[in-house]
Amino acid sequence: MIWNQAVRRAMKRHVARAQGRLDPTRFAQEPAYVAALLARLDGVVYEGKAGRVEFFSTIVADRGPNSAESRFGADFAIAAHLSQPGSEVRKAVLGQAKKGALDQLRTEERQRFQLQVHRMAAVTSAIVGLEVPRATGDQLIVRVVDVVSVPTDTAEVNLGLMRIGPPRDLADYLTRGIMRCSHGDARDDFVGAVSSSDLSRLQIVATSLRSATG
Repeated sequence: MIWNQAVRRAMKRHVARAQGRLDPTRFAQEPAYVAALLARLDGVVYEGKAGRVEFFSTIVADRGPNSAESRFGADFAIAAHLSQPGSEVRKAVLGQAKKGALDQLRTEERQRFQLQVHRMAAVTSAIVGLEVPRATGDQLIVRVVDVVSVPTDTAEVNLGLMRIGPPRDLADYLTRGIMRCSHGDARDDFVGAVSSSDLSRLQIVATSLRSATG
């Protein structure tokens, strides 16, 4: 999908408003910051002659050893409903947030992130890492994450079987990745499954995916 400048400006304003009053120093742990951020991202970004752009945010349940986060590796999901005259797309991504740069995680945290990425990869290829800013004014950075055996681009960082893409600010990722349909999982069952914080229907998606590829 190609969007005009008015829609792209609306996306930048939407992200700026979402981040505007969120001071990272008031959130000791990244889950609290991410929950506040995604609550602000949720909503209609644009509605007009060019079409309609709406985002839906899900904070994944993380309580208990058998929580949705422990089973599927994600701590959030972002879904989008994009419509233009004669065209309509619904898509979503799973993500995991970390404080600071993903390519500078300490060994233990890096290994934990690898495990989380592989669990997400069992149900979708649309995976992102969100770098939670450390200070007010820092950019919100998103990196597309893939599970691969070797790096294929010098701009990417290889962590074992995980490839972390180059940093992109959140507004740029949502505009050029999600809205232009270069990233995201458009399967109806997947988009529906990530709309619930317990991800209860995601197991069905995982089973279907294994059957299709096996």
